[in-house]
Amino acid sequence: MRLAIAPPVPGLLGEEPSFTMRHVNPYQFNDLLRRHKNIIFLAPLEGTSASTQRMKQFFTKESLERIAKDDSTYMLVKQNEFAMGQTVLFLFGKTDNILIHNIKQHQAKLGAIFNEVEIRRMTQTYLKMRAENGSLDGNILKTHRVSISLPVGYKFVMEKVFGNGEAGFVWVRAPDYEIDRNVFLAYKPYLSEKQFDQDSILAWRNQLCQSYIFGDPAKKQSYLITEQLVPPTFQVSKVGTRYAVEMRGLWRTNEQVVMGGTFLSYVFADPDKGRIYYAEGFLYAPAKNYKRELMREFEVILKNIK
Repeated sequence: MRLAIAPPVPGLLGEEPSFTMRHVNPYQFNDLLRRHKNIIFLAPLEGTSASTQRMKQFFTKESLERIAKDDSTYMLVKQNEFAMGQTVLFLFGKTDNILIHNIKQHQAKLGAIFNEVEIRRMTQTYLKMRAENGSLDGNILKTHRVSISLPVGYKFVMEKVFGNGEAGFVWVRAPDYEIDRNVFLAYKPYLSEKQFDQDSILAWRNQLCQSYIFGDPAKKQSYLITEQLVPPTFQVSKVGTRYAVEMRGLWRTNEQVVMGGTFLSYVFADPDKGRIYYAEGFLYAPAKNYKRELMREFEVILKNIK
């Protein structure tokens, strides 16, 4: 159950679950717990257990009869069930075995439900904050014709424009005492779908990092590389409504004194403008045990690029 709903966050050196789960007896589901943003009810619909009786209270007699006739019906998602801004997931089956089977069968879908909910919540928060970082966002839009919403704290590091705006690069950074957050964006002419191949994406990242992303500003020979001992993962995704390839992995510096961390990136294209884009967030936070929320912040920033 835990692996289905809260799988490990991909691309991290240490294993971290997507969410922290707390198991609660149905009799302990009090007013305080009702205010939680994410809630899961899990129970078979046959039997006399407290979980089963509690679950049945959320369904009409007709709904229970339909579920009893159809083993493929296994979940229901409700919004604002007990509090505003809340998502409640009901997982059920006629028996324990049917319930377990459906969870295993659909764990990829189940694992994405609350992550998507969190991304939507964070997106609304960052869009409200956009005006506070408007000058940086506005400069990027003016120079690169790219709209990006950055939280407060990000500062300009470097940018390049090549030709008549056919290609470009911009790097912004939000460093503090324990956490160094970085976002960079590059674009170039879109030539073919082969640019979405994994080898092409990885080669582009390595070229960008070697050219622009230094490990030590005082050393031009210092730069970031993609860690291959734990190969990056790829999956199909979206940036806005556009098809994208997501890559998650680890980075490190190429020097003997190694710094490292995790990164998340998206490659997507705008055929009308004839451009393909590489957008990445990379993190240096060696003292932080939990990095999942910081990686979700990158996901919100990058997926809302326009």
